[in-house]
Amino acid sequence: MAYKFKAQEGITLLKDVHFQVGRTGVITPVGLIDPVRLSGAVVSRVSLHNVGLLKSKGFSLNCEVMACRRGGVIPHLERVIKDGDQAIELPSQCPQCSATTSLQGDFLYCSGKDTCFSALTRKVAHFIDRMEIEGIGLSWVEKLVEAKLVATPIDLFTLTAENLAKLDNMGDTRI
Repeated sequence: MAYKFKAQEGITLLKDVHFQVGRTGVITPVGLIDPVRLSGAVVSRVSLHNVGLLKSKGFSLNCEVMACRRGGVIPHLERVIKDGDQAIELPSQCPQCSATTSLQGDFLYCSGKDTCFSALTRKVAHFIDRMEIEGIGLSWVEKLVEAKLVATPIDLFTLTAENLAKLDNMGDTRI
């Protein structure tokens, strides 16, 4: 049996919602809140997980919300304290690639997930993480995708030192 302390809570305002594209093409809402100190950290951004959560909890812009850090780590908006003055509009186009979006249950999807820069870079970065490849972070992945050297995770295995040397600021490319 594990005992956990009750999470420290704070009241703040949900000022805006941005949308980001994940590796599977799911578009996730991210809440921008007035900074609030929770469990020793100042929190100003919080994942809202999916558009279904936006609807079920009744979030709106400028609403007063109860925030906490679940497990002392993950920022979370627990509930609405006072309603806001503006509904949160879901994007009809992907915020990254402008492809159309589709709502499927609680999730909003980018229809161009196979060519969307954000979905592709996160898919490749996820592969790198799962394969425990060291030394390649998201910024490198973005450069590789932008240079059209990588379009799928498998393309990582076709990279050569010559390919990498052509990119700016890639450091030592000796194999």
